[in-house]
Amino acid sequence: MSLRDEGTMTFWLSHKHKDWVTNSSGYNFGMVKHEDILAEAVKHPDKTVEIRLIRPFYEVTTFRQPIPKCDQRGLMVSMTWKAHEVKLYLNGQLVETKSTEVQSEHAVPAIHNFKDKKMGKIKISQQLRDVFMQPFNTRRAELERTLEEPDFVQKLEFGGLGINLYMKTEHASKPPLTLIVTESMKEGSETTIDMVFKTYLEPLGVDKNTKPSDILKILAEKFGVLFRIGNKQAKFCAKQTIPLPPEAHGAQIIQFLETPKPMMACFNFRAQDKGLFNVAEVAFAFAIKTEEYKAWLAKQESLSQ
Repeated sequence: MSLRDEGTMTFWLSHKHKDWVTNSSGYNFGMVKHEDILAEAVKHPDKTVEIRLIRPFYEVTTFRQPIPKCDQRGLMVSMTWKAHEVKLYLNGQLVETKSTEVQSEHAVPAIHNFKDKKMGKIKISQQLRDVFMQPFNTRRAELERTLEEPDFVQKLEFGGLGINLYMKTEHASKPPLTLIVTESMKEGSETTIDMVFKTYLEPLGVDKNTKPSDILKILAEKFGVLFRIGNKQAKFCAKQTIPLPPEAHGAQIIQFLETPKPMMACFNFRAQDKGLFNVAEVAFAFAIKTEEYKAWLAKQESLSQ
């Protein structure tokens, strides 16, 4: 069992203003990080303290409690958690217990309700055509068939963002060719086809029952571009809340540490800056080196002949 499922975190809050506990000022104490667990603390002018616990794959747990009497050391904050429960202790006293849920992620076999949409109205953006389709000779009919009759549909939801991943294998081709299509869902009804991706499953050591997100992670680790979001460096990132520096905004949030051209990038995230907390809620993020990946696909095709 990992730390994200069960663990404990303790830290002290103090300030150079000796009356910080009882005065009418607000203070942002920033973040405490242990492995991939984050805690945030803010003292509000009404003499309450707000504590947020951020665990990958779990909903963010937020507490707000009156600050108890403190000595010169300050306020001791402790949290213990199991998979679906978080307890907050202030100065050693249990003050609140909250239940928490795993962020939504589920997979369903076909048939999906994409058939209910009018396929003729699917808009293929110029970027989708130029970056993901033309370099791999992917036809519109292949994309539509994957959406209409997928073998597998995976749904990811995180931080108000959502992605559907559709996967279909064409067994008539040699070797069998698999198409993965991602559709992002913003709050409301707006949807966008972000990516269509050709691959071969057997050389990757996976099969048709493997989640599409796991397949994309394997490909990103093998052919991906190293990037940085906040203090995290990765080739693949999914369902994580990442602290951002105060100055980060817009294009500055993502920094590529390699610059291969061309590359296929798929980033689905939302920056949250409310004055107290500054984080990126990342539903899905990765980028693939196009030419290196094309060479691998060609090699797999030649080996099958």
